[in-house]
Amino acid sequence: MTKDKKLPDEEKYATLLDFDKVFCFDLAKVKKPEVDKKIKKLAELREKYRKEKQWQKADEIRKEVEKTGYLIEDTEQGPKIRKK
Repeated sequence: MTKDKKLPDEEKYATLLDFDKVFCFDLAKVKKPEVDKKIKKLAELREKYRKEKQWQKADEIRKEVEKTGYLIEDTEQGPKIRKK
C-alpha cells in the first residue's frame, strides 16, 4: 500500500500511524533525519537548471550530491532527497 505512487506521502504517513496504533511501534516518536543544508541548496540549484533545460549542469549537480551519499529522486511532487 505505501508504494502506491498516486497516494500522497502525507496520506501514506497518516496510514502508517494508524497501523502503528495497533502494533504499538511508536513510529510517531521517530524523527526523520535532516538533510544537510548544503545538499538542499544543491538540489534547489539542480531543480533551477532542470527548469531552464540546462541538463548537463543538472546532471553534474546530481553526481556531486551522489558523492556525498545522497540521491535525488525526481517525483511528481518535486525532487526528493534521500540517503543511499
